[in-house]
Amino acid sequence: MYRDETTGYPVVTEKQFRNANERTRRIMMKISNRIVVVTVLVLVLLGGATWAWAQTDGQIKACVKGGKVTALGFADQVTCDEDKKEETLLWNIVGPAGPPGTTDWDDLQNVPPGIADGDDDTTYDAEITALSNQVAQLEARIAVLEAGCWGILVGTRWCDHGDGTVTDLTTGYVWLKNANCFGLKDWWAAISAADTLNSGECDLADGSLEGDWHLPTIDELESLVQGDERILASTPGPFTGVQSNYYWSSTTYANVTSNAWSVCMSGGYVGAINNSSAVYVWPVRGGP
Repeated sequence: MYRDETTGYPVVTEKQFRNANERTRRIMMKISNRIVVVTVLVLVLLGGATWAWAQTDGQIKACVKGGKVTALGFADQVTCDEDKKEETLLWNIVGPAGPPGTTDWDDLQNVPPGIADGDDDTTYDAEITALSNQVAQLEARIAVLEAGCWGILVGTRWCDHGDGTVTDLTTGYVWLKNANCFGLKDWWAAISAADTLNSGECDLADGSLEGDWHLPTIDELESLVQGDERILASTPGPFTGVQSNYYWSSTTYANVTSNAWSVCMSGGYVGAINNSSAVYVWPVRGGP
């Protein structure tokens, strides 16, 4: 190791680097009365691509060219976490680097930086994070499929069976896909319409019989507008005909039995409405 006459920075020659016994070489340097440890890991020696891996308790940049590694103080390319005594900065250096003492930001600006935390070896990298998110989404979809979606999976919650029904995989409820088959009805007519629904009506081809369906309770109806991938008129998911208005539940209002609870699909609001009012109907069957 010698000190560059132009910049005054410590430099490791290619010969010294290649003759080292370990793939990872630690270079101890004293810069401005500060001890900085730089570890350089060369993953690709051919093709002009080199990975530089550095550890520091301040701010550090490694410039790699022709087998030489120069530790440089730097301004705004990468910033260490000052709360940690030891931080590892990792970035991919590609293309021609400048001479020691220069800032190679032009060659690095198109390469997304990554940071490896020396305390817990956790790697923060935009590409790795994106891939991890994709893996998580795929795992979630696999779990849903294993739970029993025989149809078209919409998101990770809804399973469109292609027979006029949609299953909420988080609750097990099976909903009529057409949320406006019956139009507006008073409460008693809504109960009757749901109870007598069967395959062949409302685009159903599921083999269901009268009595299989019912007007949902307030808890069942509210489940549509709760949780991830909730259903609203503006976000209908796999459903059709979702109205920006109230839908009946079968649950009466305790203090005034002439009223029944309903849910507004414009924003998920819950309200009690007089039984004689004209409100939309959304039948359901199944469940836990």
